[in-house]
Amino acid sequence: MDNEKRGNEDAKMRIFVVGLGMVGIAFIEKMLNMDDKRRFIIETCGEEAHFAYNRVALTEYFQHRSIEKLYLNPPEWYAQQDPGRFICHLGEQVVFIDHAAHTVTTSKGRTISYDICIIATGSDAGLPPYVSSERAKSTKGIFVYRSIADLDAIITYADQDGIKGGHATVVGGGLLGLEAAKAVYDLPTIPDVAILNRQAFPLSRQLDADGGEMVLRRIEAMGVKVVTKVGVEDITTVEVVGPDGVRSNVFTGFDLTDGTHLASNLVIFAIGIKPRDELARVSGIETYERGGIKVGDDLQTSAKDVYAIGECASWRSNTYGLIAPG
Repeated sequence: MDNEKRGNEDAKMRIFVVGLGMVGIAFIEKMLNMDDKRRFIIETCGEEAHFAYNRVALTEYFQHRSIEKLYLNPPEWYAQQDPGRFICHLGEQVVFIDHAAHTVTTSKGRTISYDICIIATGSDAGLPPYVSSERAKSTKGIFVYRSIADLDAIITYADQDGIKGGHATVVGGGLLGLEAAKAVYDLPTIPDVAILNRQAFPLSRQLDADGGEMVLRRIEAMGVKVVTKVGVEDITTVEVVGPDGVRSNVFTGFDLTDGTHLASNLVIFAIGIKPRDELARVSGIETYERGGIKVGDDLQTSAKDVYAIGECASWRSNTYGLIAPG
């Protein structure tokens, strides 16, 4: 009986989904719902320790601090799935796709075979030219607004002695920037919040000047300062020595293009996204120089049987929306 069951599973098409974000779980749900004849086995790896959650509602996390309230499906949904149809690995990242052998290798050293591979790695938060990813990682007080881990790090840092009761700055006056500013403003540990925006008013891509001015006044009436029509030359830092004797750089503010200095204890960059295409690059799958995995009209990449969907995919040099195409 076991041999018969194994034979039936081997006869199924194996679909591996790289990433358990919003588009990854949406694809998985659709495949499970459409697979009336049980022809597929779907397997996925999510690099975060959490099940798929709603990133659009991240700001709500500051209020309730419960990841479960953001889950797109409750943990019970995953437990109820037939392991002969769906297998999910959490806290495990795909680090290489061998598209010739039709296998993926994970951060835990696991090798998993596939017939069809779907890359749904999403995107990372963008950083400005004056802050490299290495500098951001090595400087205390620099954050982005992208994942639960980012929010937890912001909450923890804002509660530290020397930071608590201080000043926070959000760089970016778009929708994400306004959400980040509202979330930090609501933290009891940070009473002073500013938005740094190069344009004359927030939401400049969505609103005309009159509408933008109304939003600007509304934000300022809440007690959030908005600094407009000025850019950043560089961030400023100070070197400190911890109790353990380890030296580290700590963010202290901005040198602005108008010659002034804006002091700040922490910064959140909310200036857009960049496709996460590093897995494709290391796996020899074609990407665009400006970012994004090259896909055709059918979303297939340059590698046979490997497709890309969502924010990591670039169709004719364009990336789209929050989770499309997916």
